[in-house]
Amino acid sequence: MFHAIVIFCSTSALYHYGRVYNWYLFDLI
Repeated sequence: MFHAIVIFCSTSALYHYGRVYNWYLFDLI
């Protein structure tokens, strides 16, 4: 159960970071 929570949190963080990174790239264009 604990491992599932850690994996879920890490994937959520990666997804959120990816969205912010995409916004940053589009902002440069």
